Order: sequence, then structure tokens, then C-alpha cells
Amino acid sequence: MQLRPNRLQRIPHEPGVYTFVKRGRPIYIGKAADLRARLAAYTPGKDWKTDMLREATGLRITRTDSELEALLLEANYVKVFRPKYNIANRDQKSFLSILVTDEEFPQVLPTRSHARAGTYFGPFTSAHAVRETLRALRKIFPFRCKAAPRPAAEQQSSRAAERRGKPCLYFHMGLCAGTCAGLITVSEYRRRVINPLLRILNGQAKAARRLLDPEHRRLLDNVLAHTRVLSVTEKYAADLHDLQRVLHLPQLPRRIEGYDISNIHGLEAVGSMVVAIDGEPAPSEYKRFKIKTLEGRSNDVGMLREVLTRRLQHSIRIKNDESRIMDRDPWPDPDLILIDGGKAQLNAALRAMRAAGISFPVVALAKRLEEIYLPGERHPLRLPGNSPALHLLQRIRDEAHRFAIWYYRARYRKRILRG
Repeated sequence: MQLRPNRLQRIPHEPGVYTFVKRGRPIYIGKAADLRARLAAYTPGKDWKTDMLREATGLRITRTDSELEALLLEANYVKVFRPKYNIANRDQKSFLSILVTDEEFPQVLPTRSHARAGTYFGPFTSAHAVRETLRALRKIFPFRCKAAPRPAAEQQSSRAAERRGKPCLYFHMGLCAGTCAGLITVSEYRRRVINPLLRILNGQAKAARRLLDPEHRRLLDNVLAHTRVLSVTEKYAADLHDLQRVLHLPQLPRRIEGYDISNIHGLEAVGSMVVAIDGEPAPSEYKRFKIKTLEGRSNDVGMLREVLTRRLQHSIRIKNDESRIMDRDPWPDPDLILIDGGKAQLNAALRAMRAAGISFPVVALAKRLEEIYLPGERHPLRLPGNSPALHLLQRIRDEAHRFAIWYYRARYRKRILRG
């Protein structure tokens, strides 16, 4: 199946759920904040999408009022239809679900287990999405806090009513109905909180609105419309675009390689190369290096240059250069090289690339002040602590450090065993 331009033009720039079908049966279900933009990205490539598009014979679109509604509707559709290509969602024990417990005062909880009695919604592939969903819905439906509920005043004796506990902090913030202090009856709690909440989680937002008073109905348009729920993949994609913007990169850095050195006084010195593809770790692409030329000498900068020199010998550009002889398997070229260190480490990387006769975008991230060193720039770049680009660089830098430490310790243990 191909999504032709004239078909895409009829798809709205609105949130919703899309379903690829084969002879009427769903084979893949997804959600989007912008249906047209998401579906425009479904082009044949080298991943599972190629097989899915080849099998699909039709496409169904369900528009929603918000991305949050699309997320909930997608999870329910996947649970019902169990499409072939929603592999990640098929193992319900692996991902979080939302549980509404079967109790007098039902709780609303994220859970990975299906052991408790109650109603389950999901599973959701993103734990972040589950927590954001519950945080948004709690503003409208103040489900009970973790404290044990107390009977409401009219259900207590006069003496028991006098001993009622104080309501929790959530109650004062409007996020708990007061079950912890006996401020709401079972029937009122179900009418005001649980019944409309169940409608929302079932993807029946319009029906839920009819159960609310005008003020809470207004809050529910606002909350659903303005809650932004990102999956992990969407979060990483946003980080990549922000990184391209702040570093002025010529193309989206889909493959980022991170490097670090680990040793103590030059002994058992090692280097690490970790890879992030589309912002996500790709452990199968990781490489480790045993330092050869500087063993026994404390020279982290020189060791880094050795590691990069050896890595660059595997560059596809060198492989494709007929004037050079290459007896090594080529590795995919990076869109960005990230070095753990400061200006000295950045210069070592630049010297290694000049010696190899090739060049890739490269930056260094220093731990102390989280400063980013760029080629040709006199002063480092400092991004705000909440910068998505900085978060992405930190994740890759920390992973390179972890992998280098792991390899160093493995070699050191062998050294101890050898005596």
C-alpha cells in the first residue's frame, strides 16, 4: 500500500488514531498529534514498515479532540485487536497499564502486574505517557490518595465523626476527593470521579463530559486539549531536532557516537564507543578498544586520539576511496561525534580526523559545568538545564562513561587473577 499525495492531502493536521488494515483486519495501530505529518513519514525503507505497508490493503482514520484522547484510544484498540505489527504492545506484562481497583473507594494506579481485581487500561509502551495521563486526569477527577479511606460523616456515629482525620495535601490542592478524611460518600465518589473517569479511559470523552458539572466540563476541554503526552520515541525525536538547531548541524544527527577513556595511571587503559540511533541506545553497535600505544602512561588525550584514529580507519568514506587500501570492515559513519571532555579532547579528535583526511561534526561535553566545546569557537556553549539537546548529549556521554568503566573493570579483574 502506498499513501499517495492526493490521499495525504485529505488527512487532517489533527490528533487521532490511524489503523492499517489487511482485508479489513487491523495489522498496525498508531496515534499521532498530527495525523497527516505522521502518515507522511510512512515510506518504504529498511525497517518493519516496509513489510507492514506491503501487507496493508487499507487505512482507517479516527480523529480525536486531543493527543491524550488519541493515546488512550490507541491503547484500547491495540488491546482489543492485538495487531500483528504492534509487537511492543503485545506483551502486557512488559509495559505499564492503568488499573482502576475493584474496591468500595476505587484506586487509580499505574501497574505492570495484572494480579489485582479491577479494570485495566493499556498496556502503554511509554511509562512517561501513563504518568502524564494520570497527572492530567487527576486535575478533573480527584481520585483517592494512598491513605486508607474513612467513611463519610453521614455513615459514621457522631463520636466517630468527631475523630475524623485531617485531609491530605492532595485534597487541599484539589487532587483528592477527601476519601482519607471521610469527606465524600461512596456513591458520590463513584458519581463524581470513577464513572466519568472510566468513560475517559475507555476513549469515550464525549460521554464523560455529560456526567460533569459545567465547571468541570470546561476544565476537561482545557486539560485534554493542552496536555502534551510524548512517547519515548517522540521525546528522542524532539531532542534530536533541538540538538540539530542549537549546534547548527547540516543534517539531523540520527547516528551519534560517544567516546570515553578509562584507566588508572595508564594501567589497563581502555576506550569506549557507544552509539545512539535516532536518540536511542544501540548496544549492538558499541565498540571497545584496548589502548596499545600509551599503556602505562597517564595521557587521556593521547589515548582518545588513538581510539578515534583506529575508529576512523573503519569509515565508509575510506572504504569508498579507491586511492586507499582498507582491510577492515566498514562501520556506518556518524552524523555527530561526542567526546567526554573539554577543549583538549576536542582538539585530539580534530587532529585524528585531519590525519585520516575525513571530517565529521564533533563536540566535547565537559562534566564539571556541562559546557559544550565546539570547533572554531573560543568560548564553550552553555545550555539551560532543561534543554532537550543537553539531555540527549548527557545521556550519550554518561553511557560512554559507563561502558568504558565496565570494560576497564573487566580487564582489571583479569589482571588481579593473573597475579
